[in-house]
Amino acid sequence: MLNSFFGLHMGLRALDYFRRKMEVASHNVARADDENYSRQRVEAKSAPPFTDPSLNRPALPGQIGTGVLVSRIARLRDVFLDAQYRDSMNSQHFWSAVDEALSRVEMLIKEPKDRGLQDVLDAYWSALQELSKSPESLAVRQSLVQTSKNMALFVRDLGKGLKGYREDLNLQLELYAQEANSILERIAQLNRRISQAQALGDNPNDLMDERDALIDRLSQLMDCKTQVACAPSGEFTVFLDDKAIVQGERVRKLVLVKNPGNGGFFDVQLEDNLYDISSNPSVVAVTFEQRVSRAYASVEVFRLATQTRYLVGNARTSEQLRVRDPDEALGLSGKLALQVGNGPTRLSGRALP
Repeated sequence: MLNSFFGLHMGLRALDYFRRKMEVASHNVARADDENYSRQRVEAKSAPPFTDPSLNRPALPGQIGTGVLVSRIARLRDVFLDAQYRDSMNSQHFWSAVDEALSRVEMLIKEPKDRGLQDVLDAYWSALQELSKSPESLAVRQSLVQTSKNMALFVRDLGKGLKGYREDLNLQLELYAQEANSILERIAQLNRRISQAQALGDNPNDLMDERDALIDRLSQLMDCKTQVACAPSGEFTVFLDDKAIVQGERVRKLVLVKNPGNGGFFDVQLEDNLYDISSNPSVVAVTFEQRVSRAYASVEVFRLATQTRYLVGNARTSEQLRVRDPDEALGLSGKLALQVGNGPTRLSGRALP
């Protein structure tokens, strides 16, 4: 026999479900102007039917539904679109920074408007041309001297301006690193609170919105990627150059290290992956090698401090192929970029036959 209150209890569940939907709808309306808010939705599921199959179940035809239950409050967010948005924002802010830097340099060299570097150089070459035509003329000589002084003053002021702008960029880098470290700390704290809420079966949607807003800002400062583990813990990880800088509640902060080979300006490293930067040429030894028959080139880097060797390129070390004359031209051309640290050595360039 069914209880007399069976229908009333089913109606109570329905009222609770619709009340929750009204609460979530009110929350959506209240946060409509918040750009960091993700719309939420109440998802329902059927309550356990009456009754479960058993030997002592009432002799009723089939199972009777017992109403509706709130399954979860879903957060309407597309992870794929989030990744695309962050990639676009990272690219936009990168090129905005490049545009700002080039605009600042244009302002310093006063190009293409005003009397800029090109005009100063043209005046200098013109004065030299006039001197070649009339080397005995005192007026032409004095004109060249004055033009040379003007060019020297312009170049001196340009150097001071570029140095000052570089110092401004160094200070800006320090401020950005501090902001990034603060964001990383807050993300780790949110990871802990979100994990605790999910362990209790809750849906911490507002906390996830706050975390995504921080990730959006972080993607403007650096090229970071995020990943949510498939494990039950759902550990949230933030990567920078394939290195985890936030993993759950653990944080690896950014550290600014002065580079003596770059005028004492900052290089950005991770706190547990620091490597010394030295201007001493004995720290790293580089050997160029070329296989003459196929014009393959390789670079062997020997870190004297750690006795570690790196070989970059398609050539193979061989005594028969080694270039024995240190003054012999290898026929290599292109830009060489070499980075030595705890990470891999990177090389760019090309070989000519």
